[in-house]
Amino acid sequence: MGRKGKEIIAFLLALLFAMPAASAQKTEQKDSLVRLIKASNIQLMEVLGKTYRRSIDATFLHNGTYLKCDTALWDVANKIINARGHVQLIQKETILTSDKMQYYVDDNMVQCRGSLVQLQDKERNTLRTHYLDYNTQDSIAFFSNGASMRDKDGQIIESIDGSYDARSKIFTFRNQVNMFTDSVFIKTSKLDYRASDSRADFLDRIDFWKEENMLTADGGWYLRGEETFFFRGNVHGLTKAQEGWSDSLYYYRIPNDVLMMGRAQVQDTTRDVAAVANRIHYIDTLSEVRLTRDAAVALRTKEDKPLRDSLGNQIGTSEKIDTLYMGGDAITYRTIPKCDVPQGVFAAAQSRLADMHTDPVQEYRGKAAAAAAQAAAQQKAEMQSGMGGRPSAPESTQSQPEDSGREGPAEPADEAGPTPSDSLFNGSDSLLVQTDTLVFEPERDTTSIGFLKAVGNVKIYRKDIQIVCDSLRYNDIDSVARFYIDPVAWSEGRRQYFSDSLFALVKNQSVERVSMQSNAFVITQEAETLFDQIKATEVMAYFDTTGALRRFDALGGASAIFFLKEKEEIATVNKVESKMLSATFKDNELNQVFYYDSPKNDAYPIPQLRQRDRELKGFHWYKERQPQGREDITDLTLRPSQRAGYESRPKATFDQTDIYFPGYMKGVYKSIEDSRRRRQASRAEGERQEETAVPVPDAEVIAPDAEVPASETEAVAEETVTVPADTVAAATPVLDSVSVRETPAAADTSAAAAVKPHVPTKEELRAARKADQERIRAEKEAAREARWKELDERDAAKAAAKAAKKQAKEQARIKKLLQRQAVQDAKDRKKLERYVERYRKKKAREDARAAAKAARAAARAAARSEKDSGKGSEPEETNNTINDGNNTEPLPPLRGSGHPE
Repeated sequence: MGRKGKEIIAFLLALLFAMPAASAQKTEQKDSLVRLIKASNIQLMEVLGKTYRRSIDATFLHNGTYLKCDTALWDVANKIINARGHVQLIQKETILTSDKMQYYVDDNMVQCRGSLVQLQDKERNTLRTHYLDYNTQDSIAFFSNGASMRDKDGQIIESIDGSYDARSKIFTFRNQVNMFTDSVFIKTSKLDYRASDSRADFLDRIDFWKEENMLTADGGWYLRGEETFFFRGNVHGLTKAQEGWSDSLYYYRIPNDVLMMGRAQVQDTTRDVAAVANRIHYIDTLSEVRLTRDAAVALRTKEDKPLRDSLGNQIGTSEKIDTLYMGGDAITYRTIPKCDVPQGVFAAAQSRLADMHTDPVQEYRGKAAAAAAQAAAQQKAEMQSGMGGRPSAPESTQSQPEDSGREGPAEPADEAGPTPSDSLFNGSDSLLVQTDTLVFEPERDTTSIGFLKAVGNVKIYRKDIQIVCDSLRYNDIDSVARFYIDPVAWSEGRRQYFSDSLFALVKNQSVERVSMQSNAFVITQEAETLFDQIKATEVMAYFDTTGALRRFDALGGASAIFFLKEKEEIATVNKVESKMLSATFKDNELNQVFYYDSPKNDAYPIPQLRQRDRELKGFHWYKERQPQGREDITDLTLRPSQRAGYESRPKATFDQTDIYFPGYMKGVYKSIEDSRRRRQASRAEGERQEETAVPVPDAEVIAPDAEVPASETEAVAEETVTVPADTVAAATPVLDSVSVRETPAAADTSAAAAVKPHVPTKEELRAARKADQERIRAEKEAAREARWKELDERDAAKAAAKAAKKQAKEQARIKKLLQRQAVQDAKDRKKLERYVERYRKKKAREDARAAAKAARAAARAAARSEKDSGKGSEPEETNNTINDGNNTEPLPPLRGSGHPE
């Protein structure tokens, strides 16, 4: 046999093996035979000319699906089964129950129309409705006219129409879809729920509510196992104080984190602050917001602008509204409870604030005035002594500082740095509030303290001020913005400041003063190529409430160049060097300049000034770095508020759930309300305790064997105060181990002293309060650790259960594959045996034919031999031989039809 013949045989064998499998698959896909496999009673009935089989307690099997009921009426001719009473349809892991069903066998369709139709899958997801059709061949259920589904964990999804695919484990919900899951309410029109991995896909516009927060988007998904929501397309969010937008948003429920992506914006309505970026990440455990990818912050500011008449007198104020924009490569804002801020941070803030409020110029003037007063008094005494006590004429006790020759009054007294109202040393923000001779330690303050950090290409723009630097730091403790690495600032459009580092004190959303530290430069452009310049080791600038410069002081070896105008033309240049320099401004123009400690002053006409002498060493005019508008900060556009429109959107109402799971949603609402009330009560109790807490006075603790001088004992006695008895009782357990300095009053042996209760000292009460605070802090930490441990254990249990479930599912799948393979192997063996048997029979037939052919060949040979021996005879014709005289050949045998084979 040739190669081509072998290929044909191989193809025929493969086709032969494939035909039974294809036939079996076709039989599996559609089984038209309905089997009644169980019944307690069967009756043959005829109704209106139709024959029915009435079965009691019947069980049918069709398409691998069991149909059970109390009574079944089987129309055999039309292939319709009418089932009544406790009807159950069981197909693998799907169970459908109703009080009545109509099964159309040819269509493989079950129609359920009852008071309650329920479908339950392997995951115990329970769907209830009144109208449901189930295709037993495709394993797909269709429901209409309202349905509600509840899973084993209490999650609810309802809609008007939908379906369930038992093979893919997917529920589809359409038209008026409402969902409740873990205190979250969702409203949409299209939702797919994949039961195998607890995933919900939102295929249309979605409204999302959690307590007072609301979110809307074009679509998204929810993975319940990972507690993660994803929203996409026109995402808009609302909280009580914030409003946000983005292209997409991730919400992680367990840590309560939010990640906003693509044209993201968060607007804080309480502070008139907006944050924009292409990526905004909120980390709830840190109370931190991180902005990256074109990050910027916009602050809406309000200032009182003075109104003046034609004579320059202020006649009122008007509100000036502007927006400050700040951008950088990365911006982070974090809040920390005041009680949790490290003391080192407070100490550093206190030091910075104290430095910002020092005024070396005023201190220098005060010392000079004191020295002048002392010299005048001494001179007066000498004159009186030389003139026999005759009083001299009164003289001024103040000396005027040396200046540049510009006459003018000394600076007003209020120029000396006043103590600010928001200082750490004053008011409720004080670290230690001092009252007379007693110092009280503050209560545990949970006020949120904000910390802002911007890193990389930091830029700030407002119409009246612009700043650039590499990094920025700010916190609410001292309200000092710190700019590092080549900071440059501009104001009034033509004034520039730069130094190695720059600190700005912010008050009421406006800059109050600026400290330029190390290599400070102040430059004012007077003409295209002429600049007033001041250079010093440090410069302190002061601004008024409108943001206009009113004064600056140059400290530590000041050098200056001023270009002076005569008749509106710059004619003279003045070069000055002094130890200190102080300048005042009026209407943004230089008004007066004061020089201190023997200044060196040179003036030149402009024509005599050489080009190289027009600039001080280190001069730079950074015009190219100056932001010119909001577009230089960010390309993202601020969106106007849409709060009113979104707040008016109707919330999800669970009408179908109230029908099919009555009372369930009322219980959900009650549970949420009870939780809210408990939180409010807890907060109110905490506030009440803080309001009724007794301040703890300080006291000095003395060692038990220390000697106390009598004078100190008397001083302590004078500072002793009377404290309520309940406070003493509360403090007694802590004070038992503390030795406190006794007063003379404590040693009184009179009857009044005998009944006088012990009055704890300030140190005792402070120790008691501190111990109580430590106990409360320890309890809170223990509760927090226990909560985190509980959450970790729950997550671990979920992960273990999920892994076990996955492993069991994989083992079941492998077992089914092995079983299926074993069945297929058995079928293959039977096929091979049949093929071998057919081959043996075919071989026997071929051998028989070969033997017959050999016999005929032998007969022909014998005939030829006889012919050769009988030459010359006449040809003869017999029944089985044709003899033509040369050859004799036997005739082939005849078949039934009379034709040779």
